[in-house]
Amino acid sequence: MGKHVRCVSGATYGENILVDNGDGSISDEATGLMWSQADSGEGMDWEAALAYAQSQNEANYLGYSDWRLPNVKELQSIVDYSYAPDAQDAAYDGPALDPMFSVSEIVNEIGVADYPYYWTSTSSRFQSGGNFYYAWYVAAGRAVDGNGNDTHGAGAVRFDTKYEGGPAGEGGERYYNYVRLVRGGDVTETPNGDPNANDVGPELEFSADGPGAPNGQQASDGNSQPGGQPGGQMPDFAAAAATLGITKAELQAALGDPPPDFVAVAAALGITEEVLMEALGMSADGPSNGNGQPPANQP
Repeated sequence: MGKHVRCVSGATYGENILVDNGDGSISDEATGLMWSQADSGEGMDWEAALAYAQSQNEANYLGYSDWRLPNVKELQSIVDYSYAPDAQDAAYDGPALDPMFSVSEIVNEIGVADYPYYWTSTSSRFQSGGNFYYAWYVAAGRAVDGNGNDTHGAGAVRFDTKYEGGPAGEGGERYYNYVRLVRGGDVTETPNGDPNANDVGPELEFSADGPGAPNGQQASDGNSQPGGQPGGQMPDFAAAAATLGITKAELQAALGDPPPDFVAVAAALGITEEVLMEALGMSADGPSNGNGQPPANQP
């Protein structure tokens, strides 16, 4: 089935205006956020990542005491998809961030030189109605599975359980990720590092005229993203609507703001939840891999 196209006009969206402040920080004048030029230099689980931010604040890192983990939209806003490990053009061979940022080097699951994943403060859940045992992260390098398959590529947005031994829905992938701190913006941090809490942060608005203000709320499961669903797992709403015999607009109106209540949506459409999930390419246990079953690894 072919894909539909929605055109847009106006100023270019999502262009960073990065400025090296010369003090170990980088400002993005397109969003009004300030970033740490260096990352944490070591991996840690999600709770330790929150504690790391607090410890840097206590140390007045770079002269500031309001550093935090970025939410998933903020962190994805500085991803530069021009770059990737082993890019055909050697000039773009590297992590998916502007070279202005310092990025640690790691050895990945199959023993290949690579770049780390970075934690966000945004929690996620594996299925509708579940607990927020997971958190989103962004891959600076290859987004590999345990077998070394780079299905999603550099810059992919994915999630995993917040700590090793946590209640993983599919088995864990990486629990110990790196941190790139940010400051500024209007964000509610996950309180006290509670791994079951749900962090709701604002959506970024890029402005052609300068710094943009946060606009709206970030979906708790990360489903509303610049450039699409994290990890490339966005349902084909047009195809799903056609399967259900309704319009795409009617389907999206029924789903409402993320995360959707699939039971309520199905009832409103006069169908079963199973039929709805099948049309969306999802199973009751999570995203589908196309055959009605959850994928072997996280999106």
